[in-house]
Amino acid sequence: LSVWFDRSVIRSCAKLSYEDALVLMETPDNHLDKLASRIRVSEPFTIANVKRSVIYLDMLAQKMRKRRIDNGALLLDKIELEFDLTSKEDASSSQSDSVSQSSKAGWPRGYKTKQRNRAHYLIEEWMLAANQAVARFLFHQVIQQKHRDILRKTENSPATKATLIAAVGTNLAMFGSQMKMCKHRGSRPSSLGTILRRHPAPHAIKMNELIQIAESAGIEMETSSAAAIRTSLDAYVEQLRAKGTPELEVETLSTALSYLTYMRMQMALYFNVEDVVNRAIRRVRSDESVTSASSDDLPTVSQESWESSLLRFSHHFGLNVPLYTHFTSPIRRYADLLVHRQLGDLLNCGHWSYRRPNQTSKVGSASEVYGKNSTLPAIRKPTIQAAWCNRMRRETRRAQEECQQLFLTAWIKSVGSIQENAVVLSLSASKIQLLIPTCGLVINHQLATFCREASGWQSENEEESKAPSITVTWEGRKNLADEGENREEKNQGADEKPAESITKLSILSVCPVKLTCSSRGFYAKAKLLPPWSSTKT
Repeated sequence: LSVWFDRSVIRSCAKLSYEDALVLMETPDNHLDKLASRIRVSEPFTIANVKRSVIYLDMLAQKMRKRRIDNGALLLDKIELEFDLTSKEDASSSQSDSVSQSSKAGWPRGYKTKQRNRAHYLIEEWMLAANQAVARFLFHQVIQQKHRDILRKTENSPATKATLIAAVGTNLAMFGSQMKMCKHRGSRPSSLGTILRRHPAPHAIKMNELIQIAESAGIEMETSSAAAIRTSLDAYVEQLRAKGTPELEVETLSTALSYLTYMRMQMALYFNVEDVVNRAIRRVRSDESVTSASSDDLPTVSQESWESSLLRFSHHFGLNVPLYTHFTSPIRRYADLLVHRQLGDLLNCGHWSYRRPNQTSKVGSASEVYGKNSTLPAIRKPTIQAAWCNRMRRETRRAQEECQQLFLTAWIKSVGSIQENAVVLSLSASKIQLLIPTCGLVINHQLATFCREASGWQSENEEESKAPSITVTWEGRKNLADEGENREEKNQGADEKPAESITKLSILSVCPVKLTCSSRGFYAKAKLLPPWSSTKT
């Protein structure tokens, strides 16, 4: 894809929601006039023009997605819920499906799982492409700026100059020829920083936990890379289908294994690129200072090794790309707004973010930030901004998850109870953790509380080296016939009585549960049901 950067004004000829875009792509050309009231297009364009553009974008997005997956991207979708919070007054007075934005939210009246469709994937691919292009551009400019700084500061030290140029020199082909477009622009102050986003590889301890959990369920799990993890997840799904497992159960177990994998990933982080570059340059200078002045004894810091080290730090594990940032959503993420300002500075069109002459480039001295006796350098403003964005990102995600659980529990309270199938995530002789795949709810329970309706249970494997397993016994289902019913009804009730009186609980086993809201607060409780209570296969 070719890339062009500049400040511009976009005048859209139409506004499309995800649902509008999907309907537009799926509507035959001879029926487009039926969408005129739903999708308004400004002249001189027509709805046919819009459809053609969307179709072309979708065709390219599908190819981009396939290439991204082939290159090793890891796809782990979280379960997200949409709640109906329409109040009773609004529900009774509303004459349409839409509710005014000024309406007050009521008690949750229901929920549905967010479903991603063709239009979502279309937007996702083009957003990823834009974010990566901006990240490459910003990164390249940082390296070029450092290269110029070194040339100015090391004129009187040929040995140091040669070493640092080799360390900071960047292969332009790695970023694409389009990155040369800003060569004529003025260089910006390096103190403005450059915010990128990295996703560290998961810790080895966490991956070993995942491997052990998978092995206890008879699953082969390879965790050496994002591509290896995705291949293992896909292989597990194919294995289930080859066994003739019902598709609903395949989706249930696949969701559970994806969740176990997702929970062991590290959180993606914003960072200031210049912090990393400066550390690398200081390291090179330190190595050079302790070596002989002879050029033959210069430290071996090749262009490839330094670039590889830097790009390994900035690597995004989930996307499996070396450089990434957030650029496409400045109206809802502050990090994107920072990136827009930084890009504007590089293009000499970001006047609002230039430093005034009397402004300092640092937030405070080392003693102000770290303490009176600290010898650490002062923190730069972009570094503080990146840390703040990381903190808010964590808190936002936590708030979203807790709100989702709160609203779901409130809805369960209003309906009394619901029956769902649960998947066992972890298990011990006294505790159990469950995932409800239909709503993404995770519940931790004492085993005694969870199995309170059963006649008993027993741990099968006490040794830590063996996969944990619990056998739950049931007394058996009572006949539906009462004493006053006729013989035929009694026989019919006896026929409905299943032969199973045992439930096996192990990692990634599926079991029927009854969900209720606790009387002590808004959190869900689960109770194991006998095997004949399962209504979903």
